[in-house]
Amino acid sequence: MDQVFSSIANFGITIAVARAVNEHVAGSFAYAFLLFSLALGIMHCVATDPFVIRFSAAGARERSAAARRAAGSSLLVALVAAMLCLTAALAVRGDIGAALLLLAAVLPGHFLQDSWRSAAFASGDARKAAANDGLRMVVEVAAIGLCIWSGTTELVWYMASWALGTWAGAMLGVWQFGTPRGWRASLAWLRESAPLGVRLGSEFTISMGGFALTTTLLLVILGTADTGGMRFAQTLLGPIQVLFGAIVSFVVPFLARRLAALGPRALGRPTLLITACSVAICVTVVGVLLLLPDSVGRELLGDSWKTAQQVLLPVGVTQCAQAVMLCAGLPLKALSRADVLLRATLVQAPLSMALALGGALSHEIVGAVWGLALGHSVGCVVLVFLVRRVLRGATGASAGAAASTAA
Repeated sequence: MDQVFSSIANFGITIAVARAVNEHVAGSFAYAFLLFSLALGIMHCVATDPFVIRFSAAGARERSAAARRAAGSSLLVALVAAMLCLTAALAVRGDIGAALLLLAAVLPGHFLQDSWRSAAFASGDARKAAANDGLRMVVEVAAIGLCIWSGTTELVWYMASWALGTWAGAMLGVWQFGTPRGWRASLAWLRESAPLGVRLGSEFTISMGGFALTTTLLLVILGTADTGGMRFAQTLLGPIQVLFGAIVSFVVPFLARRLAALGPRALGRPTLLITACSVAICVTVVGVLLLLPDSVGRELLGDSWKTAQQVLLPVGVTQCAQAVMLCAGLPLKALSRADVLLRATLVQAPLSMALALGGALSHEIVGAVWGLALGHSVGCVVLVFLVRRVLRGATGASAGAAASTAA
């Protein structure tokens, strides 16, 4: 339920902006939201994912102390990201610069609120996460409602609504879990988590960073309207993002506890089941969106609907490939084998970029998005092959160690 609340909040702000502003400002917001997603993912890799992996099976007191340290490190990462946004805003200016300037106010509250969600999942108390995300959703939706009621077309008020909701959730998290640790303890946490965090962060940065760089180059080649249309088509797949978020939040702690109790051979069947269900849901959602009437699409996205409609199918193919890659990578995270994820990403990311840019030069935005779809599909096949090999090897090593101990 908490992931539903979180996704409604993210989906709501995106749709509200698309409806309220022109397609060029909407494209600038979509680009800022992409950079937000990149920064949030990096924060997960270096701050909260190591906490979930290392402390989901720990005692309550030890886990609580680690949660506060991880929260402090997430806030530290947010402040660094906010400073980068401010610097970029001064350099770029224009609509994109304004969107980045406003994003700097969102990042600290959102990152802190997100870290408390990780603390709730690691402790197995999803009700705290639901309460946190529920408060964020109510505050944010109420503020967006006021913006719509007033008829404003200024991006600043919608971004302020986003920031207000995330800060409300962050403050509730402080009441639920305690005050984040200071900068010394936060830096110590990042150093302690570095062996795992660097592996996770390298894979994510190459994957999502490659996508962000590709989008930046497409923005230069095709402009904010077409690139924004691609991003809004991805936004329409919000229900799939709900699924992805829920999988990461619930399944990684589940697999970590299962690994500790039963060994590597217990990871294969849950992973296969989760992957099959995720792909089935992806196909269903994409099929529904492809049948969406034009009137509904224009009501949702305004001027951005025309471009978004053109690229819905390849965006859907990309999301299905990402579903497989996400689910297949979960046991690797539980095994702390982010190096294997990195190997697959080193194939997928540059291939997707090359195909997308080539497609943009030959067939504009439609060619670009089909290039992304093909690159992700190849990466999906590579990762599945590597995961099968790793799980077989880990199971064999575990069985051999057990036999040696028994002898």
